[in-house]
Amino acid sequence: MSNARRLLPRKTFAAVAADIGSFMRGPGYDYGVDLADAPLAYPLAFDRMLEADAALFEPLDEAGIPVKGPCGAPGRYMPSRIAGHALAHWNLSLKPAAPPVHRQRFMAAAHWFAGQADGAFMHDLPLENMAVPWPSCLAQGEGLSVLMRAFAATGDRRFLAQAHAAVDLLEVPVEAGGVSSALPDGSFFLEEYPGGRHRHVLNGALFAAVGLDDLIRLSDQAELRARILRDRILASLERNLGLWASGDWSVYSIERGAAGARNACTLHYQLVHVALLEHLARAAPRHARLTRTARGWAKGSRRPLSRARALAMKTFYRVTNGW
Repeated sequence: MSNARRLLPRKTFAAVAADIGSFMRGPGYDYGVDLADAPLAYPLAFDRMLEADAALFEPLDEAGIPVKGPCGAPGRYMPSRIAGHALAHWNLSLKPAAPPVHRQRFMAAAHWFAGQADGAFMHDLPLENMAVPWPSCLAQGEGLSVLMRAFAATGDRRFLAQAHAAVDLLEVPVEAGGVSSALPDGSFFLEEYPGGRHRHVLNGALFAAVGLDDLIRLSDQAELRARILRDRILASLERNLGLWASGDWSVYSIERGAAGARNACTLHYQLVHVALLEHLARAAPRHARLTRTARGWAKGSRRPLSRARALAMKTFYRVTNGW
């Protein structure tokens, strides 16, 4: 056994090894999706992730819904995994001569989201100190994106009604069992892990903003409440994006871990941030900082020296914080 294996827990060692391979290879493809030719497509390339790794969302149940928990453990219906699987198949279904299985898998997931009580897409797995079941702004946002595409495809107003119900949870404070909170300057924010140790996670708020934007774009009625919430999130990011920046790299959340370590994003999360920021900047072009930040982080992902620095930060965080 090597010295590295003796010093690091197996899970941490495996994560660091995966990081090294990813950061050395650099971006394999652009995670963003151009909606100019396919306005109903989802703006993040879940379909390319699925094509690159066919087992990404497996195993599936009899209806084709992912049943996969944290770190690949089976037996849990995780809303974010179900949504990612659905949106991957949705984008694939938009391609010429797409086989019907893609639309079938998407609609199965859409009905799963439509069947969740009160539009709350809850997690039933224990995590950190959060009481089960717990909500997440990421799950609410991705669920909105699935429901609104199902509504656009079918005209079935049950999907639209469930999307409206899903917005309710975004307005409830964390202290009352919801996901809304505030950044250090008092700006409005939405939490991916309400009550957990990872506060103010950037990608969760971005997915929520995209879901709200989908409700605004794809509804057949004025969506003032969704517009106000989306714009509040974007205004907060416009003022505070620097909290998630370390040079030309993004960090997962704004708090520091043990030993003062910052949780530098993996290359995957860096590219997700770029794609979602670019999409939201197009949706609300007055927020120029979103575009500037996305461009800076995109350049960082292509620079070997920037990736090396981010890898060093990420490795230090994993070693000192255990994951």
